[in-house]
Amino acid sequence: HPCIAPLTGAFLGNETLYLVFPPAPYTLRSLLHFSPGALGDDWQLRFFLYQIIAGLAHCHKLEVFHGNITPSSVLITSSMWCWLTGFATTSIRREVFNPTTETSLVEDELEWRSQFKKWFRGELSNFDYLLLLNRLAGRRWGDRCFHTVMPWVIDFTAKPDQENDTGWRDLTKSKWRLAKGDEQLDFTYATAEIPHHVSDECLSELAVCIYKARRLPLLVLRRVVRSVYEPNEYPVNMQRLYHWTPDECIPEFYSDPEVFRSIHHGMGDLAVPSWAEDPEDFIRLHRSALESDRVSRQLHEWIDLTFGYKLSGEAAVLAKNVTLSTTAPSMPRSSGRRQLFSKPHPMRMTSSSKKNLLEQLEESASFCSSGRSLSPWYGVPVPDPDGHNSTNSDHPPVASNACEAILRNVAESDEKLWGELFQKLHFEQDDDVDDENVSYQRLVAWQREVSVLRPIRESEAADIFGIGCLVAEIFLQKPLFDSTSAAVWLERKSLPGTLNQLPPHVRIVVETTLAADIKRRPSAEKLLESPFFPPVVRSAYTFLSSFHFLASNHDRLFYAAKMAQQSAFALMGPVASELCAPACLSVIAHPYNDLDPMAVIILLKSLLQVLKQQASRRLLLPVVQSILQVSLN
Repeated sequence: HPCIAPLTGAFLGNETLYLVFPPAPYTLRSLLHFSPGALGDDWQLRFFLYQIIAGLAHCHKLEVFHGNITPSSVLITSSMWCWLTGFATTSIRREVFNPTTETSLVEDELEWRSQFKKWFRGELSNFDYLLLLNRLAGRRWGDRCFHTVMPWVIDFTAKPDQENDTGWRDLTKSKWRLAKGDEQLDFTYATAEIPHHVSDECLSELAVCIYKARRLPLLVLRRVVRSVYEPNEYPVNMQRLYHWTPDECIPEFYSDPEVFRSIHHGMGDLAVPSWAEDPEDFIRLHRSALESDRVSRQLHEWIDLTFGYKLSGEAAVLAKNVTLSTTAPSMPRSSGRRQLFSKPHPMRMTSSSKKNLLEQLEESASFCSSGRSLSPWYGVPVPDPDGHNSTNSDHPPVASNACEAILRNVAESDEKLWGELFQKLHFEQDDDVDDENVSYQRLVAWQREVSVLRPIRESEAADIFGIGCLVAEIFLQKPLFDSTSAAVWLERKSLPGTLNQLPPHVRIVVETTLAADIKRRPSAEKLLESPFFPPVVRSAYTFLSSFHFLASNHDRLFYAAKMAQQSAFALMGPVASELCAPACLSVIAHPYNDLDPMAVIILLKSLLQVLKQQASRRLLLPVVQSILQVSLN
């Protein structure tokens, strides 16, 4: 199915079946966190949801239930097309690999509020709590571009000693600020076209590669650091490394002595300070410094700068921590600085605090309440009593596309077959596309129609509940349920008050999918038929589901041009055509050798005739400029 991640391979190892999927640059989760503007307007949001539900409806026809509908289970391709993935077998304990301990943690154990309370009481180490914050912020261990970040806690001028102020790093200021100085940052903020203090990530790919230079392949070092490998240019000891970089630290310097040992000819091992006997001794002392009372009393300040409220607003200006954004809000991103907290992070509970115990506990409780969205909830996984978590062999395969026979031989299909294909696809406009009152009235009538008792498996009902949570989160841009509201729902079946923040037409869909009586929840097919998805959305999906069924850009361009010749865009109208245009134009945005010029002209001309002026400028002009540049070169 075009909305289910295509399987490219599978292999069995250690009694585990590993499935291999092609890479997708984004997930719905990453877009919601780092570039919500890339999801577009109301029509584009509905179009995303239609794709997700279409993939789920196909699975339900096969009696396959997802069991894990979350923003992370939706992959998004470079042409902004959705793939459903992350299917869960509810009878198997779902686990998350933790590379620092080489053990597995059940996902429920990563629930932020409980972990924060453990850290606050001193029952969870600073190191492990920082790993959790990195995970919540989307940072990934091993990803050089968005690596897990840790603070430098000593400046390597002396052996860390809690009784002595010498040698400790000031955690109330960012490493960037310590390296550049306040005068330079003030000048940058006052004179830059876009006011900012920080022009780079708190941990750049360059810094990660230099930190780990002794272990990374030379190919990586030549690509990221310098094309000509010169081992003498890399810092030779930890003190030089610390003073060379304005970036923060990596967890390997607190956990992995191998990072110091070189595998390259001409590059010696990274030397540890004189007060450490060897890398193992340094790791022990460095980790001890991170867990010390001195650092614990200041760590919340560093969290505010890296993950918290000092990333935005007046607090960021005062902390000289305003970061330069390098991409437009509408550009999709898979990584970036994610602000987890909007309130100051509490200091770890210590006997030396100036606040009494009651004040510390009250501050902790208030902070926990403000961070509820960090513990999202999408429903309870339900085991299927009939065991239908895999395809039932008694059911014949369901065709994912009614036009597969023609599409499989797109280049060889004659005009008659193209005519048949066009008739099957059925494009239509909606005369009431801008009339919200008509749409709302239709949704109310639809809700009455589908909210009737029907037989439904608990696994299917759980998937529909997950879809409702997803619809709400996409429009709210925050999770509908957190651990507190989830507990209320499980006990009293009361929906969260944030539901009232949704537009009326969205609220109807969400309330219907979250019906307390699971027998009143609509099927995925009924959701696709709802007025929430008017003809313009269905027409765009009809066009692009066939488009994405094709594997090569050549075939996709051929298909788009043929459909344009049959007046598909004219029939769909400007709204649906605007939804289709980015995918169609992506195949010609970077011209390749066998690009058919006539097909390009047909496609561009057809879109130009249908799209509104603003959409034409935004979508077509960059493509035309790209083609002309290639032609001139």
